[in-house]
Amino acid sequence: MPNTAGRIDLEAYSIVWLCPLPVETTAALFMFDEHHEGIIDRQHGRSVEYHFGRIGSHNVAVAGFPSGEVGIGKAGAMAEAVTRDFKNLELGLLTGIGAAIPSSTRDIRLGDVAVADPEGQYPGVIAYDMVKVVPGEERPKQWLNATHPLWRSVISKIRARSAVVGDTFHQHLKAFDKPQTEKFRCPYLPPPLHSAFEDNRRDSNKPVVHYGTILSGDKVVRSTDFRDKLKEKYHDPVALDMEAAGVMTLLPVAVIRGISDSADPFKNDQWHARAAAVAAAYAKEMLMQLSPKSPPGNGLTMPSLSRVTKSYVDVSSRLLNCYSGTKHEPKTKRMLRGQLPSPWDFHGREQELATIAMHLDRGRQSLFEKSVLVLSGLSGAGKSQLALAYIKKQLAEDPEREIFWINGRDKRTFEASVVDIHGDKRKSQISAETQVTEDTDKVVTEIVESFIEHLNLPENTGWLMVVDDVTMWNPDAGLSENAAELNCYLDRIHHGSLLVTTNRQSWLTSHEHVLSLDCLDSTSAITLLKSRLRNHYTREEDLYDLSQTLQGLPLSLRLAITFIRKRGIRVTDFLKLWNERKLDDTFTFIEPKLVQTLSLCFDELKARDPNAASLLTVFGFMDHRTLSFDLCSHGASSDLPRWLLDFGQNKDHFDRAIESLLDLSFIQLNNDETEIATYSIHPSVHSFARNRSGSAKSTFIHWAITLIADNVPRTSDKDYYRRCQALSPHADQCMVYMQAGNHEPHHLERLGALYRLLGRYDSARRLYTAVLDVLWPHRGSFLETTAQVLNDLGLVYFGQRNFELANETFQEAIDVYSQLDHPWPDGAEDTFMCIIFNHGNACRMKEALDEAEDDFNRVYKFFEEKRIKSNVSAAPWIEIMISRTLNALGEIRLQQGETRTALSMLQRAVSLQSEHLDSAHPIVLATTKLNIGRAYTDIGQYLEACDIIREVADKYAELWTADHPSAVTAKSELARACMGYGQMMAELQQTSDQSRRGDVLLEEAERLWVECLRFYGDKYGETSEDALRTKANIALLQSVTGDLTMARRNMLQVFQQSTSPPQKVKAQSDLALICQQMGDLGLAEKHFAHAVEASKLLPEPSRTRELSRSMYHQARLFFSLGDRDTYSAILQDLVTLQGIAEPSEWREHAANELANSGEAL
Repeated sequence: MPNTAGRIDLEAYSIVWLCPLPVETTAALFMFDEHHEGIIDRQHGRSVEYHFGRIGSHNVAVAGFPSGEVGIGKAGAMAEAVTRDFKNLELGLLTGIGAAIPSSTRDIRLGDVAVADPEGQYPGVIAYDMVKVVPGEERPKQWLNATHPLWRSVISKIRARSAVVGDTFHQHLKAFDKPQTEKFRCPYLPPPLHSAFEDNRRDSNKPVVHYGTILSGDKVVRSTDFRDKLKEKYHDPVALDMEAAGVMTLLPVAVIRGISDSADPFKNDQWHARAAAVAAAYAKEMLMQLSPKSPPGNGLTMPSLSRVTKSYVDVSSRLLNCYSGTKHEPKTKRMLRGQLPSPWDFHGREQELATIAMHLDRGRQSLFEKSVLVLSGLSGAGKSQLALAYIKKQLAEDPEREIFWINGRDKRTFEASVVDIHGDKRKSQISAETQVTEDTDKVVTEIVESFIEHLNLPENTGWLMVVDDVTMWNPDAGLSENAAELNCYLDRIHHGSLLVTTNRQSWLTSHEHVLSLDCLDSTSAITLLKSRLRNHYTREEDLYDLSQTLQGLPLSLRLAITFIRKRGIRVTDFLKLWNERKLDDTFTFIEPKLVQTLSLCFDELKARDPNAASLLTVFGFMDHRTLSFDLCSHGASSDLPRWLLDFGQNKDHFDRAIESLLDLSFIQLNNDETEIATYSIHPSVHSFARNRSGSAKSTFIHWAITLIADNVPRTSDKDYYRRCQALSPHADQCMVYMQAGNHEPHHLERLGALYRLLGRYDSARRLYTAVLDVLWPHRGSFLETTAQVLNDLGLVYFGQRNFELANETFQEAIDVYSQLDHPWPDGAEDTFMCIIFNHGNACRMKEALDEAEDDFNRVYKFFEEKRIKSNVSAAPWIEIMISRTLNALGEIRLQQGETRTALSMLQRAVSLQSEHLDSAHPIVLATTKLNIGRAYTDIGQYLEACDIIREVADKYAELWTADHPSAVTAKSELARACMGYGQMMAELQQTSDQSRRGDVLLEEAERLWVECLRFYGDKYGETSEDALRTKANIALLQSVTGDLTMARRNMLQVFQQSTSPPQKVKAQSDLALICQQMGDLGLAEKHFAHAVEASKLLPEPSRTRELSRSMYHQARLFFSLGDRDTYSAILQDLVTLQGIAEPSEWREHAANELANSGEAL
């Protein structure tokens, strides 16, 4: 009786592994933990056969290319085929052979592994022969997608783990240790491919992994000249292949290549099998490190699992069944994100809604399909209301769909909307390191990039996004930062549904699907008018005449309805008034008949409430989306008109004006969650109000700018950052007018302060520079103002982490301030001391510690004397300045090794801060506590250190997220405290509980540092100073736990890769200590000697710190060797060392040992 095979369920397989060559397919099959045998029904059009199995927790389908077919084109066809065959496809792998690109920066050899990973400006894979030829150069014709974010996270995880336990993918090569797999073994021990590594000898034939750019093209390259030209052009890529470019835009894929040749004339097939094997082994490691999905399921349906070699838990589909029209599984309901516009009566448009649904409904899309529909029409045609109607329909019919509403008026507005919906609401804007606002422009860029990555995740293919009011993205628009095309964002989105509303005709040529929105048809218009004007007409023909006169524009109809109802007139009376006026066709982007209606309504507003009409005109020069009483309430400048000052001083008067604007439909109440009411103006009404100002335009612009300048808060004001955020869009609007004309330096300075407080440092720098250009020729008359602007400019450079330029600018401010005649005005000396404090901070950040210490001591003495002279308790701001100065001095003492003194200063600082800053400025307080934790670690009070640093780490995670740079710094400090505590407990070994506690602490330190290493590697690169410093800490931990081989390997990498001289010297000294632990005393002696000589070349304070440390440990090495004369001589040299800038604990140790030398020897 024939054996009955099971039936393969394709929906249980979410990962496809592509292999171009048969030998690569064979290598992949050896990686299966179990093979799935069964029958699948071949659907019409399916052109690929698969091998099915399980690796780790994942069901995987392996697909080989058709025999004899390779290259980019075939790879693209394969990607399309597997996308069609697997409804629940989530991720892909592409493995096989590749050609190394030898380099002096990496020792790459035959049998190594190349992994595509974004590097610099490149996404991981580049189609090197897909170029556009223009005069003088070749440019990439198409940028490929980066390696999928989830795969990149797995790669980062593997790289971080390799620093702790080595490369674990080697273990998977054991699958080839069988007689029948001999061809997959190393043909011979591979030599270096670049002359820079001729003297390097590898201890084994284990492959090394190289991460970076893989170049992909349809050429079989056997030319070193061609290869080297590509290397120079693309800044040191890793390898060449022939398929990756075909799949990167079609699949969420990772590319792994085993090195089989070096693209030279000697290229042959000898290493093909081994290269395929190592690539497969690394691919399996990626699958092993990829977290399993839930719920569990089965890859086979029926009958039996007898053909499956082991029992297993399959990874079932959870993401894509919604695209095939099947019923959704229960899941967490997602929120609509973004602020919807205020609704108005919506009638008709059924055909348009059906067209939108045809393009954008989730059930009508194919897997990974991207659909873009552009709604185009005149201003006031109802584009936003139609988009809103479709969204409401979607919320009712598909409530689990993720929907975004983004205001796309210009680049800045688009990015602000993305930040609002995707940014972390908990995240404080103050840097824990610099204690000034983070560079918001950089943060915004990161959030927008993260949002696009989020949209491109495979599980997010069902989302819908509306980008509303795309108006100011014209490359010729005035503001350069808004000149970028929206397509620069939308083109990088690979799937999902986008609905764009615009009145710009230029958009129509760049998109395939455009729905031109005409006016309401007469039937819909009459239905609307009937519902709102029941007692204002006698004949239905009058309603028809009105709809025809207003061309069915929804905004015109709305305005006409409110006018008729508020005036209590008939439709025929309105038409008579309307027709008596002459059409005005001078307004840009507004249909003349809409202008006619607006003019009629505006004249009515002026007659009823002239101040309300003026307020609308002032609002016309601000942002149209969030207008509120706050904008008027802080107006105080004498050049503002009396009526506008009155609105700010009397909310009842302001509210009456708002009521007049609401009555005539000029504004709408926003449906938001703000504490105070905010209002919005339709873009067409907004544009009309501006243009209506006529010859008084410059006056209204001045009033608008003055209001914004008067509104800019001080950092001491309550909720200052929230107020700054609310002002930001209005300031951006005012900047357009300020760039077109001359305005008061005071206004420039206040808007510069606003942008500085927001962390928009480039904008702030331009404004402060403009103010200084005006002030500088007359600075003798404005010394105090000039110095204050220079100080603000210095804070901008400080926020941008340009500490050298910040230092110079603060010094210039000090020099200008010093020219003031004595006696100084009240408060001038306080300001002067604040500038000196800022100068000290800049000096500290660039490690000019002596100069910083002088500044901080001067500031501390001044404010301490001021506090003592006060008959009553000192003002809180004085106490705050004293606490911040003590914290700064405490940090310097920590760097100088004076830990006890530092701890005393920091404890007093935190006492003052707890009294004044706990609720308002938690970051300042947490930063000081972190410094106290560092001090406790340095003096060996590890329990106290762990407690206080853990508190700070939790606070940072609450304020920001666990992967914020400052939170990661706290993790690193906690790891250092845990290592010291764990080492102490292990050394005591008084009880088994203490021993276990020590092991737990050391494991926690390892976990924390591995997390830090992953963060720094992803954010700054594997060879960044932060990543290497963390790897050095891991190596020291490994030396404590006894894993000396890994400790030496990691510390050697830090020493070889570091570009920071102090870090390089410390790594070599630590490497010597590890060699000493391993018993390799000769090598330890050599490393210590080199570290001592290199230390002498360092600048202070690094010279003193590293030289003292290296010399002391060098002496202890000779003591262990029994060479007491050399031991004593080195200690004597250390104690009498000339040019030492500060005390050193190592010199103290040396002096103590010499004093007790009789006993010691």
